[in-house]
Amino acid sequence: DYYQAYNSRAVMYIRKGLYDLAMADLFKAIEINPEYPFPYCHRGAIYYHQKKYDLAMEDFTEAIDQKINYSRAYYLRGVLYSKMGQIDLAIEDFQKAIKANKYWGANNNIAEVYNGLATLYISQKQYDKAIYNLYAATDKNPRYSQAYNNRGLAFFYTQSYSRAIDDFDKAIELDPKSYRSYYNRGALYCATGKYSLAIVDLTKAIQVKKDYT
Repeated sequence: DYYQAYNSRAVMYIRKGLYDLAMADLFKAIEINPEYPFPYCHRGAIYYHQKKYDLAMEDFTEAIDQKINYSRAYYLRGVLYSKMGQIDLAIEDFQKAIKANKYWGANNNIAEVYNGLATLYISQKQYDKAIYNLYAATDKNPRYSQAYNNRGLAFFYTQSYSRAIDDFDKAIELDPKSYRSYYNRGALYCATGKYSLAIVDLTKAIQVKKDYT
């Protein structure tokens, strides 16, 4: 349990943004027990934050090799693959993350995984798959503003305008600071000839962006 204490303390340091202290504890946990997968995943996340992508990839892969149903490691490696432009590998890892999550019966952050997978499908213009996964995301977390925004975007692209408006409205209700939702709703109003409403939303998007950046 000695190594677990180092790992747990590292997680607390990460949450406080004390990455150097976290790294020291993660290295120590791995030194004590090299077959304990969780420190590799946490260290990989710090490497990703530091833009040391090769090291992050090594750690995520090591964590997965040690614990085959490690949902979080699959998800983070998928994020990294997406960052590197390897979309097919990213989709594969997100799908594995969802499957592993179901295997363990956990719900922690799974809405984030569904949303990430949907975002990739949107980028590939596979809108039906995106919408399916975004419904899964909002089912797991009904207050996930970003998922409603992305689903609104998918509906926008498929010209399901009333559904898109409903989702943008919900995203803004849940997160009034979401300038992207104002922008997307404004773009939809523009596309459908509702120029006065478009001006209101685009103005709000500019204001929100200035206020919270």
